[in-house]
Amino acid sequence: AHVAGKPAPICKWMKNEECVIPSSRLVVHKTKNTSVIIIKDVSRKDSGYYSLSAENSCGIATQKIRVVIMDIPGPPQPPFDISEIDIDACSLNWHIPFEDR
Repeated sequence: AHVAGKPAPICKWMKNEECVIPSSRLVVHKTKNTSVIIIKDVSRKDSGYYSLSAENSCGIATQKIRVVIMDIPGPPQPPFDISEIDIDACSLNWHIPFEDR
């Protein structure tokens, strides 16, 4: 994000209303006019609402974005129902996976 102000604002990244904590997977790069968050090896648990706040003595500006990490669905959930059994086909029904995105 491009960030500018006088005096220069202090930038803060949040995820779901909690400050992001830099780690080996999550890095925040800040320069004079930018602030970038980089997440390596993303997974579904990285989904959520991220926000960037820029604050100085004149006020605060915040921008929020929704991040959805899509992946293959998890395994189907029981019970499994086999019906319409034929010599070469059948119907199989199950409950949706817990992780269905």
